[in-house]
Amino acid sequence: QTNGGDQDQLVSFNVLNTNGTLNQVWTGFYKAIGECNSFIQNVYGGSLSDAQKNYYAAQARFIRALCYFNLAGIYGDVPLRITASEVDSVNMSRTPKALVYQQIAADWKFAAQYLPASDNSTELAASVPTRYAAFGYLAKLYWFLGSNDNTPSSPNWAIAKTYGDSVLNANVY
Repeated sequence: QTNGGDQDQLVSFNVLNTNGTLNQVWTGFYKAIGECNSFIQNVYGGSLSDAQKNYYAAQARFIRALCYFNLAGIYGDVPLRITASEVDSVNMSRTPKALVYQQIAADWKFAAQYLPASDNSTELAASVPTRYAAFGYLAKLYWFLGSNDNTPSSPNWAIAKTYGDSVLNANVY
C-alpha cells in the first residue's frame, strides 16, 4: 500500500518521471560533477607541484566517477560531461551507459594511481578517498559489468577479482 508519495513510488518500483526525489538525485549528482569538472580543468593551471595537482585531481575524479556510477545505475544512459560546462554543452544528449562506464573506470584508475594507500595525516582522513577505495570501486564496477554480461566467461569477472584481491591482500581494511 502506498499513498503515491515520492518515496512510496521508489519503494514500490513504480516511479514516475515527475518524482521529486529522482529530480533531487539527478540535480545533486550533476552539481557535484560540474564542480569536479571545473576543479579538474583548473587545478593544472595553478602553482602547485605536479604531484599535488595529480593528487587533488584524483580526489575529484574519484568523486565524479562515483556520481556517474550511481547515475548510470539509476538512469542508464546519461549525459557524460567531463569538462567544465559551457553554453553549448548545456543541452547535451545522453551518452550510452557503456561509454559512461568506460569513463568511470578511467577516473577510478587515475584515482588509484595518484591517491595514497591510506591517509592518516589529518582529522579528515576518513573522508578522503584512497588508492584502495578506488580499487574497491573498480572491483564493484567490473563485478557489475560481469553481472550484466550474464555469462560465466565474461572477462569482467577476472578483472573484478583482481581489483578485489588487491584490496584484500593490502591488509589496509
